[in-house]
Amino acid sequence: MAQTTEEAPLVGGRYRLIPDSPLPPLGGIAACQAVDLWAPGAALTGLLPECVSPRFEKFRALRAPALLPILGHDETAGSFCAVMSQPPGMPVSSQTTPWREGQIIDGVIKPLAALLERVQEAGLTLRCLRPDTVYVGPGMHQIVVLPPAFEMPAARQPVAFEPLSSAVCAPAARGAGGIADDVFSLGVLVLTLCAGQPPFADLSDEAILERRFAQGSREAYLQAAPVTRGLASVLKAMLSDDASQRPGPRDLMNMEPSKFFSVRAERTALAPLSLDGLKSRTPRELAWRGASHPPALLRALREGVVENWMAVEFQDNATCRALREMMGQIAAGTAMETEEDALSRAVHILDPQAPVWRSGRWFWPEALPAMLVDEAIAGTPSDPKSGVIPLVGQILAPHSSYARWSGPIGAQVNALTHAYRRTRRKGVSRLWRLVYDTNPWQRCLSPDLISQRLSDPRAVLLAVDRALEHSGATSDAADVARLEKSGVLDIHVRTFLESACQRNGLAFEPSGSETGAAFWQSDLLLMITVQRMCQIPALRGIARHLRVLLEDEVKTWRSRTRRGRRADRLRAAIEKGNLYQVWAAVHDPSDALVDRNAHDAAHEELLAIEKSLSQDEAASDENDVETIRLAEFAALLTGIVVAILSCVIEFVR
Repeated sequence: MAQTTEEAPLVGGRYRLIPDSPLPPLGGIAACQAVDLWAPGAALTGLLPECVSPRFEKFRALRAPALLPILGHDETAGSFCAVMSQPPGMPVSSQTTPWREGQIIDGVIKPLAALLERVQEAGLTLRCLRPDTVYVGPGMHQIVVLPPAFEMPAARQPVAFEPLSSAVCAPAARGAGGIADDVFSLGVLVLTLCAGQPPFADLSDEAILERRFAQGSREAYLQAAPVTRGLASVLKAMLSDDASQRPGPRDLMNMEPSKFFSVRAERTALAPLSLDGLKSRTPRELAWRGASHPPALLRALREGVVENWMAVEFQDNATCRALREMMGQIAAGTAMETEEDALSRAVHILDPQAPVWRSGRWFWPEALPAMLVDEAIAGTPSDPKSGVIPLVGQILAPHSSYARWSGPIGAQVNALTHAYRRTRRKGVSRLWRLVYDTNPWQRCLSPDLISQRLSDPRAVLLAVDRALEHSGATSDAADVARLEKSGVLDIHVRTFLESACQRNGLAFEPSGSETGAAFWQSDLLLMITVQRMCQIPALRGIARHLRVLLEDEVKTWRSRTRRGRRADRLRAAIEKGNLYQVWAAVHDPSDALVDRNAHDAAHEELLAIEKSLSQDEAASDENDVETIRLAEFAALLTGIVVAILSCVIEFVR
């Protein structure tokens, strides 16, 4: 059913989104019309992103002339939405006319370099410079960039717009990178404007990587597109495969036509090293090809071929020594490493600027949470050997050596390990807590909820309540057994709600797997915390779904009177949907103690009466001739029967 304007999401109390009036996507992100209630004629765009960057708050606060600002955002309706001004003009991807040199320097390089400097000062990176995120104002060639707050870093970047250290990774595995990566992307954008189309537009991603590793990115790009003389020097620097050789934002802000940028030429081997018939002329190329052919690279390492090649062709004593020490430790058995560990270390030694290679994939450690999200969205079970879940466990394991690696890899692993341990969870739950803890804007990845883009704990719990209301009360024995074994919440809803509680400084009951308590009880206690935190008035679906298990808890009271009062309280709480009152109806330690003591006292009284009865029966057998004693015994027996009946009525179910 279409939404009316009054029913559409309201952002910041000012902007009204109209999801049923879609607009063309912005940078691949779903967009719709938006209305400013204070200024109805304003040209606005509403965004409905599939994901939100963990750095969203910093991007929201960032202001720069070349950055389209975020006007408002909201998730009170459950799913995240945002409002921006409509971009001026059309994206670069829609233009095919080459730009002049002066237009590129003054209209693109300088303003975007100024933006990168602001981004760098904020401790951020853009990682989104590509033709469909850069808009050009009509008639003035004024550049405006969409904010990268609504995607994972570099996740939508084409391979041609990424440096090799990122291009080899799957989109979700690229990480935030550094400002030098943005400079490289800016260089490719400049090349696109020079030629009127992106470089390598007719090549596959694999073919682009093959050409760039074989020739070097700088040479491959400059051969693929015409470049004016005034831009040749700066592009050689910006497109260098060595991040340290690229100019900084300040250098680009001060550039002029034909300004010379000094770049050190990359050394190449006169005699290439061959692995399975594939020749490599640089250590970077060897690391890339070796990762694709592990047996050949490991064999060359064991035989000393790689070490000799590095010594003869590059005179790189430090790399030779590192390779020799690694292989010596493995041969001596002093390094607790598998062949995969050795291959991963060798790739890092050959190319220190490369990401981690392990389990058949390239990735930056800081991207591991995004990789878990990507695998969850794909909906395919994680492979027990090469999936992301076991990979995260290997990288963050206590005995892992990655935290001791030099450069950004070691720093990223240490930061992630700290967050990993802070979850105080175990097993797979710990991994998903890492996902939600490192990104407060992450939508819930439960298979039942993922399509709804729910990132607000209130909305998630209400969605669970609606689903259970539809399914009704649990009565089937198999369903009851499932609840007792697995609980009410799946692993994603549980860890999502736990993370929300922790961010709000609220204590919550650990899961049943950690405490030994019934899973449904620990889930109920967690949902009680969230219901009170979010001030949700009623959750009748959840309460009714648990009715059978709750009624079983009531039956643990010994006193029939107390059981009756508890059952009445439980029914009232269930109808109100107040989970705290539901739990209080079946869980009252002080009253349970009173009930237990009363039961024990009654039991002791019965034993005493039985003992007295047996003694009196023996006495009456010996003196049955005495009618007076017989009458007294009959009276006593009547009293005993009355006492026993009263105890039975009160405490025997």
